[in-house]
Amino acid sequence: MEFLLTIVYSLIFIAFISRLSFYKIDGISGNWVIAAFAVKVLAGSLLYLVYTYYYKERNNADIYKYFDDSKILYNALWNNPHDFLKIFFSFGNDTPYFDKYYGQMNNWYGIYPTNLYGDGHIMIRFNALARIISFQYLNVHTVIMNFLSFTGLIGMIRFFRMEGRKQKLLFLMIFLMPSLLFWGSGVLKEGLILFSLGIILFHFRQFAEGQNQWWRILLMLIALIILRYTKFYIFALILPLLVSGLWVSMSKRKFILLKYAFLILLAIGAGSQLYRVNPYNKISELLANKHNGFVKEAIEAKAGSLFDTAMMQPSWPEILKATLPGFLNTLLRPLPWESVNPFMLMASAENLLIIFLILFVLFRLKKPADLNLFIFSVIFFLLVYSVSGLISPISGALVRYKIPAMPFLFYAVLTLANPAHLTNPAGGLKPRQD
Repeated sequence: MEFLLTIVYSLIFIAFISRLSFYKIDGISGNWVIAAFAVKVLAGSLLYLVYTYYYKERNNADIYKYFDDSKILYNALWNNPHDFLKIFFSFGNDTPYFDKYYGQMNNWYGIYPTNLYGDGHIMIRFNALARIISFQYLNVHTVIMNFLSFTGLIGMIRFFRMEGRKQKLLFLMIFLMPSLLFWGSGVLKEGLILFSLGIILFHFRQFAEGQNQWWRILLMLIALIILRYTKFYIFALILPLLVSGLWVSMSKRKFILLKYAFLILLAIGAGSQLYRVNPYNKISELLANKHNGFVKEAIEAKAGSLFDTAMMQPSWPEILKATLPGFLNTLLRPLPWESVNPFMLMASAENLLIIFLILFVLFRLKKPADLNLFIFSVIFFLLVYSVSGLISPISGALVRYKIPAMPFLFYAVLTLANPAHLTNPAGGLKPRQD
Protein backbone atom coordinates (compact mmCIF):
# COMPACT_ATOMS: atom_id res chain seq x y z
CA MET A 1 0.00 0.00 0.00
CA GLU A 2 2.81 2.43 0.88
CA PHE A 3 4.56 1.84 -2.44
CA LEU A 4 1.33 2.34 -4.39
CA LEU A 5 0.51 5.59 -2.58
CA THR A 6 4.04 6.85 -3.16
CA ILE A 7 3.62 6.30 -6.91
CA VAL A 8 0.14 7.88 -6.93
CA TYR A 9 1.26 11.02 -5.10
CA SER A 10 4.34 11.30 -7.33
CA LEU A 11 2.12 11.19 -10.43
CA ILE A 12 -0.25 13.78 -8.95
CA PHE A 13 2.63 16.19 -8.32
CA ILE A 14 4.07 15.51 -11.79
CA ALA A 15 0.68 16.48 -13.23
CA PHE A 16 0.82 19.75 -11.26
CA ILE A 17 4.37 20.43 -12.40
CA SER A 18 3.59 19.78 -16.06
CA ARG A 19 0.57 22.10 -16.07
CA LEU A 20 1.48 25.06 -13.85
CA SER A 21 3.35 27.92 -15.51
CA PHE A 22 5.49 28.47 -12.40
CA TYR A 23 7.48 25.33 -13.27
CA LYS A 24 8.21 26.41 -16.85
CA ILE A 25 11.77 27.72 -17.18
CA ASP A 26 13.13 29.51 -20.25
CA GLY A 27 15.67 27.31 -22.01
CA ILE A 28 14.75 24.14 -20.07
CA SER A 29 12.44 21.55 -21.59
CA GLY A 30 9.43 20.34 -19.66
CA ASN A 31 10.80 16.80 -19.78
CA TRP A 32 13.95 17.95 -17.99
CA VAL A 33 11.85 19.54 -15.26
CA ILE A 34 9.75 16.42 -14.72
CA ALA A 35 12.86 14.23 -14.79
CA ALA A 36 14.47 16.45 -12.12
CA PHE A 37 11.49 15.93 -9.82
CA ALA A 38 11.55 12.17 -10.43
CA VAL A 39 15.27 12.06 -9.61
CA LYS A 40 14.60 13.92 -6.35
CA VAL A 41 11.91 11.42 -5.37
CA LEU A 42 14.32 8.55 -6.07
CA ALA A 43 17.01 10.30 -4.00
CA GLY A 44 14.54 10.73 -1.16
CA SER A 45 13.69 7.02 -1.34
CA LEU A 46 17.40 6.22 -1.21
CA LEU A 47 17.76 8.39 1.89
CA TYR A 48 14.86 6.47 3.45
CA LEU A 49 16.63 3.17 2.72
CA VAL A 50 19.91 4.49 4.18
CA TYR A 51 18.24 5.57 7.43
CA THR A 52 16.24 2.33 7.57
CA TYR A 53 18.92 -0.26 6.79
CA TYR A 54 22.29 1.51 7.27
CA TYR A 55 21.77 3.89 10.20
CA LYS A 56 19.45 1.62 12.17
CA GLU A 57 19.09 3.70 15.35
CA ARG A 58 15.58 4.99 14.72
CA ASN A 59 15.60 7.38 17.69
CA ASN A 60 18.64 9.18 16.26
CA ALA A 61 17.61 9.18 12.60
CA ASP A 62 16.30 12.63 11.66
CA ILE A 63 13.71 11.35 9.17
CA TYR A 64 12.25 9.01 11.80
CA LYS A 65 12.51 10.84 15.11
CA TYR A 66 10.32 13.78 14.10
CA PHE A 67 7.99 11.49 12.15
CA ASP A 68 7.49 9.29 15.22
CA ASP A 69 6.90 12.28 17.51
CA SER A 70 4.38 13.72 15.08
CA LYS A 71 2.03 10.82 15.77
CA ILE A 72 1.36 12.28 19.22
CA LEU A 73 0.38 15.62 17.72
CA TYR A 74 -1.59 13.95 14.93
CA ASN A 75 -3.62 11.94 17.44
CA ALA A 76 -4.44 15.17 19.27
CA LEU A 77 -6.14 16.42 16.11
CA TRP A 78 -8.81 13.77 16.49
CA ASN A 79 -8.91 13.49 20.28
CA ASN A 80 -8.71 17.20 21.15
CA PRO A 81 -8.63 19.51 18.09
CA HIS A 82 -8.35 22.60 20.30
CA ASP A 83 -5.08 21.31 21.77
CA PHE A 84 -3.82 20.39 18.30
CA LEU A 85 -4.42 23.90 16.98
CA LYS A 86 -2.68 25.51 19.95
CA ILE A 87 0.40 23.30 19.55
CA PHE A 88 0.45 23.57 15.76
CA PHE A 89 0.23 27.37 15.71
CA SER A 90 2.31 27.77 18.88
CA PHE A 91 -0.39 29.76 20.64
CA GLY A 92 -0.72 29.38 24.39
CA ASN A 93 0.97 25.98 24.33
CA ASP A 94 3.76 26.59 26.85
CA THR A 95 1.79 25.71 29.98
CA PRO A 96 2.23 22.54 32.08
CA TYR A 97 -1.07 21.27 30.66
CA PHE A 98 0.62 20.44 27.36
CA ASP A 99 3.35 18.36 28.98
CA LYS A 100 1.02 15.38 28.57
CA TYR A 101 1.82 15.64 24.85
CA TYR A 102 5.43 16.77 25.00
CA GLY A 103 6.27 14.13 27.60
CA GLN A 104 5.39 11.41 25.09
CA MET A 105 7.72 12.91 22.49
CA ASN A 106 11.45 12.30 22.44
CA ASN A 107 12.48 15.42 20.55
CA TRP A 108 10.19 18.30 21.52
CA TYR A 109 12.72 19.38 24.11
CA GLY A 110 16.33 19.32 22.93
CA ILE A 111 18.98 17.44 24.90
CA TYR A 112 20.95 20.67 25.13
CA PRO A 113 18.45 23.55 24.66
CA THR A 114 20.01 26.58 22.99
CA ASN A 115 17.11 29.07 22.75
CA LEU A 116 18.00 29.24 19.05
CA TYR A 117 14.75 28.86 17.18
CA GLY A 118 14.39 25.94 14.81
CA ASP A 119 15.20 22.90 16.94
CA GLY A 120 12.75 20.48 15.34
CA HIS A 121 9.28 21.65 16.33
CA ILE A 122 8.44 22.60 12.76
CA MET A 123 9.36 19.12 11.50
CA ILE A 124 7.01 17.55 14.05
CA ARG A 125 4.30 19.93 12.89
CA PHE A 126 5.01 19.23 9.20
CA ASN A 127 4.82 15.47 9.70
CA ALA A 128 1.63 15.75 11.77
CA LEU A 129 -0.01 17.79 9.01
CA ALA A 130 1.23 15.44 6.28
CA ARG A 131 -0.18 12.43 8.15
CA ILE A 132 -3.68 13.73 7.35
CA ILE A 133 -3.26 12.88 3.66
CA SER A 134 -0.41 10.34 3.75
CA PHE A 135 -2.22 7.52 5.53
CA GLN A 136 0.76 7.83 7.93
CA TYR A 137 3.29 6.40 5.48
CA LEU A 138 6.75 7.99 5.67
CA ASN A 139 7.52 7.53 1.96
CA VAL A 140 4.47 9.61 1.11
CA HIS A 141 5.91 12.33 3.35
CA THR A 142 9.08 12.05 1.28
CA VAL A 143 7.16 12.77 -1.92
CA ILE A 144 5.35 15.73 -0.32
CA MET A 145 8.62 17.20 0.99
CA ASN A 146 10.24 16.69 -2.40
CA PHE A 147 7.46 18.62 -4.08
CA LEU A 148 8.04 21.50 -1.65
CA SER A 149 11.84 21.52 -1.99
CA PHE A 150 11.54 21.12 -5.76
CA THR A 151 9.21 24.12 -5.85
CA GLY A 152 11.75 26.13 -3.88
CA LEU A 153 14.61 25.21 -6.20
CA ILE A 154 12.55 26.14 -9.26
CA GLY A 155 11.83 29.46 -7.55
CA MET A 156 15.56 30.02 -7.05
CA ILE A 157 16.36 29.25 -10.69
CA ARG A 158 13.71 31.74 -11.79
CA PHE A 159 15.11 34.26 -9.30
CA PHE A 160 18.61 33.94 -10.78
CA ARG A 161 17.20 34.06 -14.32
CA MET A 162 20.28 33.06 -16.29
CA GLU A 163 20.26 32.59 -20.05
CA GLY A 164 21.36 30.09 -22.65
CA ARG A 165 23.96 27.52 -21.73
CA LYS A 166 24.43 29.00 -18.26
CA GLN A 167 20.75 28.42 -17.47
CA LYS A 168 21.07 24.73 -18.39
CA LEU A 169 24.26 24.32 -16.38
CA LEU A 170 22.69 26.01 -13.35
CA PHE A 171 19.68 23.71 -13.62
CA LEU A 172 21.88 20.60 -13.80
CA MET A 173 24.13 21.72 -10.94
CA ILE A 174 21.20 22.51 -8.65
CA PHE A 175 19.39 19.24 -9.31
CA LEU A 176 22.33 16.84 -9.65
CA MET A 177 24.99 18.03 -7.20
CA PRO A 178 25.12 15.08 -4.75
CA SER A 179 24.73 16.86 -1.39
CA LEU A 180 21.96 19.14 -2.59
CA LEU A 181 20.20 16.22 -4.27
CA PHE A 182 20.58 13.69 -1.45
CA TRP A 183 20.06 15.78 1.69
CA GLY A 184 17.60 18.13 0.01
CA SER A 185 15.28 15.26 -0.94
CA GLY A 186 14.45 13.71 2.42
CA VAL A 187 11.99 14.52 5.19
CA LEU A 188 14.50 16.92 6.73
CA LYS A 189 14.61 20.61 7.62
CA GLU A 190 16.64 21.32 4.50
CA GLY A 191 13.58 20.65 2.34
CA LEU A 192 11.56 23.34 4.11
CA ILE A 193 14.51 25.75 3.99
CA LEU A 194 14.86 25.31 0.21
CA PHE A 195 11.09 25.69 -0.24
CA SER A 196 10.82 28.87 1.82
CA LEU A 197 13.94 30.45 0.29
CA GLY A 198 12.73 29.78 -3.23
CA ILE A 199 9.28 31.24 -2.59
CA ILE A 200 10.75 34.31 -0.88
CA LEU A 201 13.31 34.99 -3.61
CA PHE A 202 11.03 34.39 -6.60
CA HIS A 203 8.27 36.68 -5.34
CA PHE A 204 10.80 39.19 -4.05
CA ARG A 205 12.19 39.60 -7.56
CA GLN A 206 8.70 39.92 -9.03
CA PHE A 207 7.87 42.52 -6.38
CA ALA A 208 11.09 44.46 -7.02
CA GLU A 209 10.21 44.57 -10.73
CA GLY A 210 6.82 46.16 -10.04
CA GLN A 211 4.55 43.13 -9.68
CA ASN A 212 3.43 44.07 -6.18
CA GLN A 213 0.18 42.12 -5.91
CA TRP A 214 -1.01 41.54 -2.34
CA TRP A 215 -0.84 37.77 -2.67
CA ARG A 216 2.86 37.90 -3.50
CA ILE A 217 3.49 39.79 -0.28
CA LEU A 218 1.37 37.27 1.61
CA LEU A 219 3.29 34.31 0.17
CA MET A 220 6.61 35.98 1.05
CA LEU A 221 5.44 36.56 4.64
CA ILE A 222 4.29 32.94 5.01
CA ALA A 223 7.59 31.68 3.61
CA LEU A 224 9.53 33.99 5.95
CA ILE A 225 7.60 32.60 8.92
CA ILE A 226 8.37 29.03 7.83
CA LEU A 227 12.05 29.91 7.40
CA ARG A 228 12.18 31.67 10.77
CA TYR A 229 10.95 28.55 12.58
CA THR A 230 12.96 26.10 10.49
CA LYS A 231 16.41 27.68 10.60
CA PHE A 232 16.48 30.99 12.40
CA TYR A 233 19.97 32.05 11.38
CA ILE A 234 19.16 31.60 7.66
CA PHE A 235 16.13 33.84 8.24
CA ALA A 236 18.30 36.40 10.04
CA LEU A 237 20.93 36.35 7.27
CA ILE A 238 18.55 36.71 4.32
CA LEU A 239 16.54 39.65 5.72
CA PRO A 240 19.22 42.39 5.45
CA LEU A 241 20.18 41.08 2.01
CA LEU A 242 16.60 41.38 0.79
CA VAL A 243 16.40 44.96 2.07
CA SER A 244 19.79 45.76 0.51
CA GLY A 245 18.83 44.23 -2.82
CA LEU A 246 15.56 46.18 -2.88
CA TRP A 247 17.39 49.41 -2.00
CA VAL A 248 19.85 48.90 -4.85
CA SER A 249 17.14 47.98 -7.38
CA MET A 250 15.03 51.02 -6.47
CA SER A 251 17.91 53.49 -6.51
CA LYS A 252 20.77 54.31 -8.83
CA ARG A 253 23.01 51.27 -9.06
CA LYS A 254 26.00 53.01 -7.56
CA PHE A 255 27.97 52.08 -4.44
CA ILE A 256 26.23 48.70 -4.43
CA LEU A 257 28.74 47.01 -2.15
CA LEU A 258 28.66 49.93 0.30
CA LYS A 259 24.87 49.73 0.52
CA TYR A 260 25.04 46.02 1.32
CA ALA A 261 27.83 46.56 3.86
CA PHE A 262 25.92 49.38 5.57
CA LEU A 263 22.71 47.41 6.02
CA ILE A 264 24.49 44.22 7.09
CA LEU A 265 26.47 46.11 9.73
CA LEU A 266 23.27 47.85 10.82
CA ALA A 267 21.55 44.46 11.17
CA ILE A 268 24.47 43.06 13.17
CA GLY A 269 24.44 46.09 15.45
CA ALA A 270 20.68 45.82 16.00
CA GLY A 271 20.93 42.07 16.57
CA SER A 272 23.67 42.49 19.14
CA GLN A 273 21.30 44.65 21.20
CA LEU A 274 18.35 42.23 21.19
CA TYR A 275 19.33 40.96 24.62
CA ARG A 276 18.23 44.32 26.06
CA VAL A 277 14.67 43.40 25.02
CA ASN A 278 14.98 39.68 25.81
CA PRO A 279 18.03 38.41 27.73
CA TYR A 280 17.73 35.04 25.98
CA ASN A 281 18.48 36.66 22.61
CA LYS A 282 22.13 37.49 23.13
CA ILE A 283 23.65 36.48 19.80
CA SER A 284 27.09 35.58 21.11
CA GLU A 285 25.54 33.23 23.69
CA LEU A 286 23.17 31.71 21.13
CA LEU A 287 26.05 30.87 18.80
CA ALA A 288 28.26 29.55 21.59
CA ASN A 289 25.46 27.45 23.10
CA LYS A 290 24.59 25.94 19.73
CA HIS A 291 28.24 25.08 19.06
CA ASN A 292 28.77 23.62 22.52
CA GLY A 293 25.55 21.63 22.29
CA PHE A 294 26.80 20.06 19.08
CA VAL A 295 30.09 19.14 20.71
CA LYS A 296 28.41 17.53 23.74
CA GLU A 297 25.96 15.52 21.64
CA ALA A 298 28.70 14.37 19.26
CA ILE A 299 30.94 13.24 22.12
CA GLU A 300 28.10 11.31 23.75
CA ALA A 301 27.11 9.72 20.43
CA LYS A 302 30.78 9.07 19.56
CA ALA A 303 30.28 10.76 16.20
CA GLY A 304 33.08 9.84 13.83
CA SER A 305 32.90 13.14 11.95
CA LEU A 306 33.54 15.38 14.99
CA PHE A 307 36.74 17.27 14.21
CA ASP A 308 36.94 19.80 17.07
CA THR A 309 36.00 19.25 20.72
CA ALA A 310 36.88 22.75 21.95
CA MET A 311 34.07 24.65 23.65
CA MET A 312 33.27 28.17 22.41
CA GLN A 313 33.17 31.11 24.79
CA PRO A 314 30.28 33.55 24.27
CA SER A 315 32.48 36.53 23.47
CA TRP A 316 32.64 38.47 20.21
CA PRO A 317 36.46 38.40 19.95
CA GLU A 318 36.43 34.59 20.07
CA ILE A 319 33.53 34.35 17.64
CA LEU A 320 35.19 36.69 15.16
CA LYS A 321 38.43 34.74 15.50
CA ALA A 322 36.59 31.51 14.70
CA THR A 323 34.68 32.90 11.70
CA LEU A 324 37.31 32.32 8.99
CA PRO A 325 38.16 28.79 10.21
CA GLY A 326 34.42 28.12 10.34
CA PHE A 327 34.01 29.20 6.72
CA LEU A 328 36.94 27.05 5.60
CA ASN A 329 35.63 24.05 7.52
CA THR A 330 32.29 24.34 5.73
CA LEU A 331 33.98 24.76 2.35
CA LEU A 332 36.57 21.97 2.72
CA ARG A 333 35.22 19.34 5.10
CA PRO A 334 35.02 16.45 5.12
CA LEU A 335 38.62 16.21 3.96
CA PRO A 336 39.40 13.09 1.89
CA TRP A 337 41.29 11.36 4.72
CA GLU A 338 38.44 12.12 7.15
CA SER A 339 35.82 10.32 5.05
CA VAL A 340 34.66 7.42 7.22
CA ASN A 341 31.88 6.14 4.92
CA PRO A 342 30.79 6.36 1.26
CA PHE A 343 28.56 9.38 1.91
CA MET A 344 31.40 11.36 3.44
CA LEU A 345 33.67 10.33 0.57
CA MET A 346 31.07 11.59 -1.90
CA ALA A 347 30.84 14.90 -0.03
CA SER A 348 34.63 15.23 -0.04
CA ALA A 349 34.79 14.64 -3.80
CA GLU A 350 32.05 17.22 -4.27
CA ASN A 351 34.04 19.78 -2.25
CA LEU A 352 37.06 19.23 -4.48
CA LEU A 353 34.91 19.69 -7.59
CA ILE A 354 33.44 22.95 -6.25
CA ILE A 355 36.89 24.30 -5.34
CA PHE A 356 38.13 23.39 -8.83
CA LEU A 357 35.21 25.24 -10.42
CA ILE A 358 35.87 28.33 -8.28
CA LEU A 359 39.56 28.37 -9.20
CA PHE A 360 38.80 27.71 -12.85
CA VAL A 361 36.44 30.67 -13.03
CA LEU A 362 38.78 32.98 -11.11
CA PHE A 363 41.37 32.60 -13.84
CA ARG A 364 38.83 33.15 -16.64
CA LEU A 365 36.64 35.93 -15.30
CA LYS A 366 33.77 37.69 -17.03
CA LYS A 367 32.04 40.75 -15.59
CA PRO A 368 28.72 39.82 -13.92
CA ALA A 369 25.69 40.77 -15.97
CA ASP A 370 23.75 41.69 -12.81
CA LEU A 371 26.15 43.05 -10.18
CA ASN A 372 23.40 43.48 -7.59
CA LEU A 373 22.34 39.82 -7.81
CA PHE A 374 25.96 38.67 -7.89
CA ILE A 375 26.87 40.54 -4.69
CA PHE A 376 23.64 39.32 -3.04
CA SER A 377 24.54 35.71 -3.87
CA VAL A 378 28.20 35.91 -2.84
CA ILE A 379 27.42 37.55 0.51
CA PHE A 380 24.70 35.00 1.31
CA PHE A 381 27.07 32.16 0.43
CA LEU A 382 29.85 33.60 2.62
CA LEU A 383 27.52 34.25 5.57
CA VAL A 384 25.82 30.85 5.53
CA TYR A 385 29.12 28.96 5.20
CA SER A 386 30.68 31.05 8.00
CA VAL A 387 27.80 30.72 10.47
CA SER A 388 27.40 27.00 9.72
CA GLY A 389 31.08 26.47 10.46
CA LEU A 390 30.80 28.48 13.67
CA ILE A 391 27.98 26.44 15.15
CA SER A 392 28.89 22.95 13.97
CA PRO A 393 32.27 21.20 14.41
CA ILE A 394 30.85 18.04 12.78
CA SER A 395 31.56 17.28 9.12
CA GLY A 396 28.38 15.23 8.76
CA ALA A 397 26.25 18.18 9.88
CA LEU A 398 28.12 20.69 7.72
CA VAL A 399 27.38 18.64 4.60
CA ARG A 400 23.70 19.36 5.23
CA TYR A 401 23.93 22.83 6.71
CA LYS A 402 25.64 24.35 3.69
CA ILE A 403 23.21 23.17 0.99
CA PRO A 404 20.86 26.21 1.20
CA ALA A 405 23.80 28.37 0.06
CA MET A 406 24.96 26.06 -2.74
CA PRO A 407 22.59 27.39 -5.46
CA PHE A 408 23.91 30.89 -4.74
CA LEU A 409 27.48 29.67 -5.11
CA PHE A 410 26.62 27.95 -8.40
CA TYR A 411 25.01 31.13 -9.72
CA ALA A 412 28.00 33.27 -8.71
CA VAL A 413 30.45 30.88 -10.37
CA LEU A 414 28.46 30.64 -13.59
CA THR A 415 27.79 34.37 -13.87
CA LEU A 416 31.55 35.00 -13.74
CA ALA A 417 32.37 32.29 -16.26
CA ASN A 418 33.20 33.23 -19.81
CA PRO A 419 30.58 31.57 -22.06
CA ALA A 420 33.32 30.39 -24.44
CA HIS A 421 34.94 28.36 -21.67
CA LEU A 422 31.61 26.72 -20.83
CA THR A 423 31.60 25.34 -24.35
CA ASN A 424 35.31 24.60 -24.56
CA PRO A 425 37.59 24.91 -21.49
CA ALA A 426 40.52 25.58 -23.81
CA GLY A 427 38.71 28.65 -25.11
CA GLY A 428 39.18 27.55 -28.71
CA LEU A 429 35.60 28.06 -29.94
CA LYS A 430 33.94 31.29 -30.78
CA PRO A 431 32.22 32.67 -27.66
CA ARG A 432 28.49 32.11 -27.47
CA GLN A 433 26.34 35.19 -26.97
CA ASP A 434 24.66 34.26 -23.69
